Amino acid sequence: MQSASKIKEHYAFTEEDAGRLLRVKDFMEPARERVAEEFYRFIVATPEILPFVENQPERASRHRAALAVWFTQLFRGIYDDRYFQNLQRIGSTHVRIGLSGHFVNAGMNLLRTLGHGLIRANIADRAEAEACAAAYDRILDMNLDVMTSSYREAELRKAGLSARPGEKKLRAPKRLSSRLMTVLSMAPK
Repeated sequence: MQSASKIKEHYAFTEEDAGRLLRVKDFMEPARERVAEEFYRFIVATPEILPFVENQPERASRHRAALAVWFTQLFRGIYDDRYFQNLQRIGSTHVRIGLSGHFVNAGMNLLRTLGHGLIRANIADRAEAEACAAAYDRILDMNLDVMTSSYREAELRKAGLSARPGEKKLRAPKRLSSRLMTVLSMAPK
């Protein structure tokens, strides 16, 4: 994973953006339960992801609470390496449980729409509302990038490649070569 400073640089996320997110905290944070509820309506209405929580009230409750905490952290103003490492853990969990990356993107789209609605409803000045919505978009995009990087890493590992510094970059050719030698040694002479 890139450092927090590099991620923010790549997304042109500024201190002004962080300040805007802190300013919208006053109305975004109280909306966290409503946002989590809307997100759960999306889950229940989506047959492909419903099985992850269906007939599992404890899991659904934990996930709903975790979603509310995650949503609140969007507006804390602290976006350091620790913040992004937590997002990477979330993404790894999505991969581990087999949640399709498509639904991570679709869920983020819903959260983007809900957030934009809250911003428009609570900020009268149109230019400031647009600037806050742009900051919100950037923080969501960074979140999505880091979370979905877990999917890319899992695919690379599955293919025998690695995206992590220090790991062997190409394991598959070595395994293939070894298997080929084994097959060739068994061939009649």
